[in-house]
Amino acid sequence: MRARGEAWLEVRNLQGGKVFVGTLRNGEERILPLGDGLRVRSGRADLLEVSLAGDPPTLLGTVWDLGWRSFPPPEEQPPGSF
Repeated sequence: MRARGEAWLEVRNLQGGKVFVGTLRNGEERILPLGDGLRVRSGRADLLEVSLAGDPPTLLGTVWDLGWRSFPPPEEQPPGSF
């Protein structure tokens, strides 16, 4: 994950355990192991880029996306998703 501005985020594994809670500042990057999957939510999803397994970075969401976004392990992802 890379911040394009100051953004608070919370990351949990799919069992609900906390992986990371904090604020990323503009340009700051955080690499997290995907493991068995992760769930992410942010106060500013429009300021967070996410990249999995070397894929090009994409925004976590829009400024209005305040809910959780799940990232299952690669073998569970349908083609064309990330």
